Amino acid sequence: MKLKILITGGAGFIGSSVYDSMRKKYDIYILDNFIPFYDIKQKLKNLEISSSILKKDRVQNIFNCDIRDYFSMKRIFREVKPHAVIHCAAMAGVQQSFEHQKEYFSVNVEGTLNVFSAAVENNVKKTLFLSSSSVYGEGRRAPFKESYSMNPISPYGMTKAQSELMAAFFSSQMNLDILVLRLFTLYGPRQRPDLLLHKLYLNHMKNIKSVIYKNTSRDYTFIDDGVQGIQKGFEFLLDTKGIRTFNIGSSNPVKTEDVAIEVRRRLPSFSFSLEERKRGDMARTFADISRAKSAFSYQPRMDFAQGVKRFDSWFNSFYKS
Repeated sequence: MKLKILITGGAGFIGSSVYDSMRKKYDIYILDNFIPFYDIKQKLKNLEISSSILKKDRVQNIFNCDIRDYFSMKRIFREVKPHAVIHCAAMAGVQQSFEHQKEYFSVNVEGTLNVFSAAVENNVKKTLFLSSSSVYGEGRRAPFKESYSMNPISPYGMTKAQSELMAAFFSSQMNLDILVLRLFTLYGPRQRPDLLLHKLYLNHMKNIKSVIYKNTSRDYTFIDDGVQGIQKGFEFLLDTKGIRTFNIGSSNPVKTEDVAIEVRRRLPSFSFSLEERKRGDMARTFADISRAKSAFSYQPRMDFAQGVKRFDSWFNSFYKS
């Protein structure tokens, strides 16, 4: 019998990609609230489903539910009886988190509390939680190691750090086995429109000049490599007790200006200006992935230029359709 997995945020960029990768091996159920944080059509396309889900609580293996609704969450856990949870659902984005702090803490902290609580109440022992490189903050010696203390500089980073502390509590006091994966700047097909690469392409399509932050770099990680890390991490979790934390990145940072130059190679008329970075934006991210390599043979493979090419193909296909 296949293991049953419940993926929260399963219609989004990462969740739907995890679903596609793992659905042949596992019996997967998806929970998503389908809010218009960005165009709902993209989430529907990610799962190849119709808009009928927006008017229903459930369509086949997909539940329309907000993780802040604890009573609905408990009902879904009782109905599905999952063996494990992959918790992807979150309000994401650094700059937006300054503007909507209460909502970010409500979704990311209260919602995560509900996921952990529902798992404990329904005897679900294994939970994989997607955290973020944002928990590291500034002033870190590169590459970032999991042993570094958390020092977030944005509300979004704070919500992830608080959720990690909560995960440690649920593991030690509630006997929940938890794998925390700190993801480093995933990009590629299905990427959210607010993320840099997608934003640059949209600005070009709309004849808007893009803004690039000077003296910044990110550990850009192609979605397939991120999903590889999540799937291998999940399999590691099945045989693990307690709580473990791992970085999932490429360990090969790219300067933000070089991202714009790579886009211009594909879009010759693409234009951008250079500005100083905003509050909350880290100067750089750089993952030390030696722990994940050792524990479950994680190995990123995608070259950044080739990853942009794959995104370019998806972007043209999605917006033409």
